[in-house]
Amino acid sequence: MPFPPYTVDFCCLEAKLIVEVDGSQHAEHIAEDAIRTKRLEGDGFSVIRFWNNDVLININGVLEAILSELSQRGAPFIAPPPRPRSEAERAKTRPRRRVMAARSSVPSPHVREGGHSSAGGEGQGEGAPAGKNSTSPQHLHRIRVYFEDTDAGGMVYYANYLKFAERARTEMLRAAGISHAEMVAQDGLMLVVRRCTAEFHRSARLDDELEITTGVLDLSGAAVTLDQVVRRGSDVLVELTVTIACVTKEGRATRLPQRLRQAVGLGRSP
Repeated sequence: MPFPPYTVDFCCLEAKLIVEVDGSQHAEHIAEDAIRTKRLEGDGFSVIRFWNNDVLININGVLEAILSELSQRGAPFIAPPPRPRSEAERAKTRPRRRVMAARSSVPSPHVREGGHSSAGGEGQGEGAPAGKNSTSPQHLHRIRVYFEDTDAGGMVYYANYLKFAERARTEMLRAAGISHAEMVAQDGLMLVVRRCTAEFHRSARLDDELEITTGVLDLSGAAVTLDQVVRRGSDVLVELTVTIACVTKEGRATRLPQRLRQAVGLGRSP
């Protein structure tokens, strides 16, 4: 949209809101973008920016951020008409596999302060999402969103949820007495991600406190599949299914050590 002396991507004149979608080249023009933003804000407009990847991978989070900004600027919310779907899109539609457990008024006795489940009986914790097919109790890990975790739009960059999930997996094993460093030093073994699927629902923002639950879906000879959920309060932000394989230092697949199998298998149904 022409906006002399600039051209902006999207603009709502009624709300005086400008939305910019940036490609990777903008990472090299931060100073120029700051001057441009200052000029636009001087004209009374609010400017919010998103990376291309955010729009492609986390469109719901982008829309949520735009709606939030519009609400703060006093713009009334008018739901857009539903977009007609093609036969192919309707054929791909499938029911959601996950449901939210009801929030209890009584905290779980299995969750200690600090975000870790108690040994010998890790509970889901209050209001934790029910796993898809998880056969183990849920380990709970809490984190805080820092400035370094966010993107140009002020939301957590999508790839950082993978880091959050990895920290939660590591703390789950640590709580069970398994140390990655000891596995490498004593057994010459490492745990690597073989497969990861993620479904993004909402975005976290700066200073949010997040909870990550981790449970075991499947345990085989050389791999374990985990069900992980990132949430903010009662809102599910991201759902991940991660398969972790055990390999030697040379990269060859091998069986999981017995002590690790016992640790991740605690509480599994027979």
